[in-house]
Amino acid sequence: MLALLMACGIVVPKNNAQTSPPNVMVTAYASVAIGKLWNEDGCIRIRSMNGNKSYALVWPPDVSATIEGDSLRVVTGIVRQKPTEVVLHFGEMVIIGGGESDSPDEDLLKELPPHCEGPYWVVGFKVAPYQPTEKP
Repeated sequence: MLALLMACGIVVPKNNAQTSPPNVMVTAYASVAIGKLWNEDGCIRIRSMNGNKSYALVWPPDVSATIEGDSLRVVTGIVRQKPTEVVLHFGEMVIIGGGESDSPDEDLLKELPPHCEGPYWVVGFKVAPYQPTEKP
């Protein structure tokens, strides 16, 4: 094959070095957790609807969260430059996109209070109050 390419006058690179910058790909968890939101001394948690699991929420660079009294102000889309803001209230049912992780990245864990133990839920794109649809 190489001989054919050389015969046609096509230059074959000597190595596979990239000549253009790589495309940036966003990776995100694609599950959802539905449950009650609460604040445990600065550790924001969600307890699943059936009550058998509680997750500490972990905030990736695309998401920020600020505790404001009995509310949580969440901004998503920071890195993607499409910010969306929502205010959630502690004690209400919420839906949080993302996914479970037993061992999130150490940089993400540094942002949590020291007593904030797993299992962890890495927050994704969807963050909203949970409003179940009525069945006919």
